[in-house]
Amino acid sequence: MNIKKTLRWSLVGELALLTLVVAIVVFFAFVPVKVDLGSQRALVESAASGYLNRPVRIEGGFNLSTSLWSAVEIVNLHIGNPEGFSGNDLLVMKQAKLSLGLLPLLQGKLHIRGISVDGLDVQLIKNSEEAGNWVFYPPENVAEKPEAEETAHPVSDPLKLTSDSLVIQSLEISRASVSYREPGSEQPVSFRLDRSSG
Repeated sequence: MNIKKTLRWSLVGELALLTLVVAIVVFFAFVPVKVDLGSQRALVESAASGYLNRPVRIEGGFNLSTSLWSAVEIVNLHIGNPEGFSGNDLLVMKQAKLSLGLLPLLQGKLHIRGISVDGLDVQLIKNSEEAGNWVFYPPENVAEKPEAEETAHPVSDPLKLTSDSLVIQSLEISRASVSYREPGSEQPVSFRLDRSSG
């Protein structure tokens, strides 16, 4: 009798634990939980600056919302000009948000529910050497791999590109401007977009 009672309580305890785990997984899958990534801002800025070979700053919020459709939000992103260029930043973005599906990502597909950008300012400049500030070169510390090394380890199962490999459901851009300036020009050529969505 004692063994039956112990076995029954053990089974009830295991079912309760399993129910709790399933409830937690369902909660985090369907209810977005906002995580402030402000403490990681310096790390992200440093990595992006090194990769882009120009200064990158995030002067506002930097948040992640977790769920099956996770979202990243960045406020006041600045990408500076590379060496040899004067003036303001190459790019200033007041607010950007990207919502990304996690389940398709596990299948090697990029499904984006939405991209929204507000307050985008891009300043394209050519310097006296006719180089553009919009040209990105790979970081100097990344050496090119020799061809022999690439063929020595062939990829056994490359990802296949299908019609749903990249899906963007919604794109919204508001208050965007692009200007272009050459050496010797008094006024830049400018383009302004108040709002566009699709």
